[in-house]
Amino acid sequence: MWVNSLEQLHDVNLVKNDRCLLEQVAPQGKEKQPHLDELVKDQSYTNEQLQRIFLVSGQGGMRKSNRLNSLVLISKHDSGNPYDDTWNGDHFEYTGMGMNGDQSVDYMQNKTLAESNTNGVTVYLFESFENNNYIYKGIVKLDGVPYYEIQEDDSGNKRRVVKFSLKIIG
Repeated sequence: MWVNSLEQLHDVNLVKNDRCLLEQVAPQGKEKQPHLDELVKDQSYTNEQLQRIFLVSGQGGMRKSNRLNSLVLISKHDSGNPYDDTWNGDHFEYTGMGMNGDQSVDYMQNKTLAESNTNGVTVYLFESFENNNYIYKGIVKLDGVPYYEIQEDDSGNKRRVVKFSLKIIG
């Protein structure tokens, strides 16, 4: 039997295990969920959609997906966010990972982003101006070497943070 979409399989008599698998990948009666290759610039996505699309955690501003060899960057522009991420012309100045104390370019996903031009990781940028609303800006590339500046942490203490100058490439 040939079908043109997974949704058509809901009309087929499947064994229990196949029916469970079908419900996971194509839930019946639910709106079609976007896939990685269907992301649209300036379109909004929910946190749940980001988790499903990229196979990442639902928390944090730098979310690494080893299975998709990608890094999802989220810049939240709401109150309570200690990071000062800004546009500077066509470059986005993104603050590295680490809520308190001095940051290091060698720390976790800071290192992934710092090496992203050579490590094969694809970097996706999202901006958020309201809760659970993430606007896709595009695939970005590190443009220049990471640098440090002084910012306040969430307790109001001065500290060194890593900054990454990013440029949209796709």
